[in-house]
Amino acid sequence: MPSNRIPIAVVKAGDLKEVNQRIAAGAPVNERVPRVGSLDDDYTPLGIAAREGHPDLVWVLLAADPHGLTGFSTAASVPLRTSSVRLRQ
Repeated sequence: MPSNRIPIAVVKAGDLKEVNQRIAAGAPVNERVPRVGSLDDDYTPLGIAAREGHPDLVWVLLAADPHGLTGFSTAASVPLRTSSVRLRQ
């Protein structure tokens, strides 16, 4: 895996500064988490940021790749609806 990827732990922690640094270094924003039997399987950083309730990260990741809406998760069809509810709260 590339060393400049966005670690899922960083996204879950809501570390906006680290995510911005990784994006600036060229980290792929739509890289999916491998399927290993965890809650994060097949999610992208955008999907995880939305699920974990980090609206600032959602906006940063969307700005980095406006087409990232298609990259939430192939396993789940509801993350966008879920994130929109959380972002309004």
